[in-house]
Amino acid sequence: NSGGIGNSLMIGVEGTPGGNLITASKAYGGIIGMTAANDLQFATNDAIRMTISGNGNVGIGTNAPAEPLTVVGNINASGTGVFKIGASTGVNFSGTITTLLISGGIVIGAT
Repeated sequence: NSGGIGNSLMIGVEGTPGGNLITASKAYGGIIGMTAANDLQFATNDAIRMTISGNGNVGIGTNAPAEPLTVVGNINASGTGVFKIGASTGVNFSGTITTLLISGGIVIGAT
């Protein structure tokens, strides 16, 4: 629905650069979205698993994300072992880390 009627779910393929379906979308990109500022939610087994809020925040394990990415539950990540905050800073992790607590300080190991 490119007419923006009420609260509609839109699934489609963008046909023009700059957006015919969604403003600033890329040409020929797949689109799943809401036509109003409402949440888009994904569910399995009759439970909400992921929410993209009307303001763009993404929540995994929560239906009320308060930050650009809010995760409720454990995170399993693999790769080069670099956790980056900002554009260029990073913390290298190597080996096995059982606990990392950052709350007014850094604790590695048992709390």
